[in-house]
Order: sequence, then structure tokens, then C-alpha cells
Amino acid sequence: MSIKKPGDPSTEDMRPRKAVATSFIRPSDGGSQSQLTVRIDAGLHKQFKAATAIADQSMSEVIEDLIREWVSSKR
Repeated sequence: MSIKKPGDPSTEDMRPRKAVATSFIRPSDGGSQSQLTVRIDAGLHKQFKAATAIADQSMSEVIEDLIREWVSSKR
């Protein structure tokens, strides 16, 4: 067994930085929420993530707004 030293990439905290972590979580408004998992093109995901960061919006906010608009248009 080897001893791991601080700074060794295998011991560094691999959790996302705050900006990334908060882009996936929106504070609860007291209502119930459900998790949605989708698979999309990796390049599209990267572009979407960058665009939401520039717009200072979470990915969840944008997706939820788009789903609301789509559902509303189907009524």
C-alpha cells in the first residue's frame, strides 16, 4: 500500500467547483421536484453548458422553461 501525498492527483478533491455544481441545482421553491435524465450529443451539451453560464442561468432553469413552453404549445 502506498502513502498518498497532498497534491497527488489521486487524492485531490474531484468534486465540481461551486459554479459547476450550482448550475445543476436550483433552490427549491417549496414545491416538489423530479429528476430528469437525458442523453444528448456531447458537443451540444458543452455548448448548452457554456451558454447558460454566460447567461448566468442554471441549465435546470432553461430546460424547465423550455419544457413549460413546449407543453403549453401542445395544449
